[in-house]
Amino acid sequence: MDILELPAKEMAAACGLNYRKFSAMNVLPCRHEKREGRTYHIYRLSEVLEAYHQHQSQQSMLASPAGEVLDKEYEETLKIREDRISRQLKNQKALREQAPISALETALSSAVGSVAAVLTSLPLNIKRRNPEVSTVIIREVEREITFAMNQMADIQIEWEDED
Repeated sequence: MDILELPAKEMAAACGLNYRKFSAMNVLPCRHEKREGRTYHIYRLSEVLEAYHQHQSQQSMLASPAGEVLDKEYEETLKIREDRISRQLKNQKALREQAPISALETALSSAVGSVAAVLTSLPLNIKRRNPEVSTVIIREVEREITFAMNQMADIQIEWEDED
């Protein structure tokens, strides 16, 4: 994924818009990504800012009875804003404040796999180190571990609007 392509809520935040205003602009996503059974709409920054420009011009034409057209100065302001946002996103990535979702998924799946391996071996290690522990207690520990592993498997990232 290019640094200038983000999912909807991240793109709205990067552009300084709330999610409702972003979705009101009716920007078409440049592509779709399917991960963990969910479909994410990926937007390109230049297209979002162009749609924002068109949305603002429509709003200003509705507001002004003369239907004035936006001037070059406003277009330059949008270009400066696009460049600023682009630099900000690149800097965040360089400073490791922002990471591609695929890298986060890989790190989380690796961590969950490591934790699952330790948890799976736990009942056997307890029994080996403490032979006096009853089978009933070991079975209870196994049930709790199974519950914890199911909880880890159900982890979902909630893309809630922070309004």
